Amino acid sequence: MDVIVQVDEVQEGVANQFDMEGRQVPIEGPADVPAETSLRLPRELIKLMRTHGQAYWEYAFLKLGDADAAEELVDDVFADLAAHWGIAVQQESLKHFCWKVLATTVDTALVERHRSKMLDRAMQEARGRFDTLESPSGLFDAIKQLPKRQYQAIILIHVLGYDGRKAAKAMGISECGVYSLNRDAKRRLSAILAME
Repeated sequence: MDVIVQVDEVQEGVANQFDMEGRQVPIEGPADVPAETSLRLPRELIKLMRTHGQAYWEYAFLKLGDADAAEELVDDVFADLAAHWGIAVQQESLKHFCWKVLATTVDTALVERHRSKMLDRAMQEARGRFDTLESPSGLFDAIKQLPKRQYQAIILIHVLGYDGRKAAKAMGISECGVYSLNRDAKRRLSAILAME
């Protein structure tokens, strides 16, 4: 896994970067970017990336089961740490804090994946039910015209019978958000059906 840890300079359209082993890796870059805007990472963070980057990636890979997703997640974690380095170094244990950031980010990614899969399954189930229903009033055609999030709320609540709490969990929003989407969807449906 090559994690880029430092951008040294930008000249003649090529930026010089270094991977975790300290090898120089030229990349394409805009020629007009001044050197002072290049990324400078704290030495402690570079050391952390070199000594623990592989372990971070292995942990993320083990939990996510996807090498590309693990690499992207670890890159994001190190970028977040770099962006908030001032906070990180104020912690009692820098290594513990950085590991906690990684673990929390992995857990969040897992929750998002689960939520996404749950919503996809619910939408597939609804599509199956939906296709077998007929509506002389044009309701089902009108529901298909709703914006994505309103459509999802209507399907979860009214077609699949989810309560507000379960729909909120599936959509990754608050119950209030689900109720707002449901209310707005009903208003839009009324307007669509009134025009027909």
